[in-house]
Amino acid sequence: MAKVQKQNAGLDLGTAGLVIGIIALLVSFIPGLGALGIIPGIIAVILSLVALVQAIKGHGAKKLIIIALVISVLGTVIAGVWSAKMVSVATDEQKTDHNDIITNGKDDDADTTQKNVENMKKLENRLENLEKNPDTLKK
Repeated sequence: MAKVQKQNAGLDLGTAGLVIGIIALLVSFIPGLGALGIIPGIIAVILSLVALVQAIKGHGAKKLIIIALVISVLGTVIAGVWSAKMVSVATDEQKTDHNDIITNGKDDDADTTQKNVENMKKLENRLENLEKNPDTLKK
């Protein structure tokens, strides 16, 4: 009976690592949400590593555990790439805005806001002219 327990050493954690690793892998392929796959991926890697250590010490089967570890690492790496890409894009956007202000001496958003204010004033003036002279609308 002791041999049956030794052969199953780490199998439960390996199965849990495999299931969570598959979830991490699937989540990591979802655009925009792929970075969230890093959390279950890390959990799956830890579970798989603990299961592998148990299987080595208890002379248990390692095939499923190694598959779980590979899938977990793959899902974690893909999620990590998504995270790095998202940070890179966010950082580039901030740098671009900052560089525009430094290079041009002005902020494009501020220019757009100023133009909108000027256009609003023009529209208000036209409206006032129409209120004063409604006959101009009939012509």
